[in-house]
Amino acid sequence: MSVKVGDKLLLVPTRSTPYEVEVTKVGRKWAYVSRPGFSYRECRFDHTDSRWPVDGNGHNPCGSIYESAAEYKAAVERCKAERALRMATQWSVPITVTTDDFREAARLLGVLARFEEEMGK
Repeated sequence: MSVKVGDKLLLVPTRSTPYEVEVTKVGRKWAYVSRPGFSYRECRFDHTDSRWPVDGNGHNPCGSIYESAAEYKAAVERCKAERALRMATQWSVPITVTTDDFREAARLLGVLARFEEEMGK
């Protein structure tokens, strides 16, 4: 998605509650959003990066921007699902899982070519 001035987005700080922000300026790399009620009234995010990380002023990103609360909720659910799968398998797989099952999982995860490459080693 491309952003434009006036768009309403969801800013999700690293250690705080998400809140709505409005795009105030868009450049080639950075888009700026308003932060009413904060000491820094504006912050920026890299709109060329698909994760839309909020700039941390030379430090690690201090949050992310999402198009909507629904998109944020979907991202949270995806992370929960990934963690649940890791915990359920503990990175070990039942002996009943076949090579074809692994190949199908790789296809579903979009890593089939890399899987086949690793299998050839």
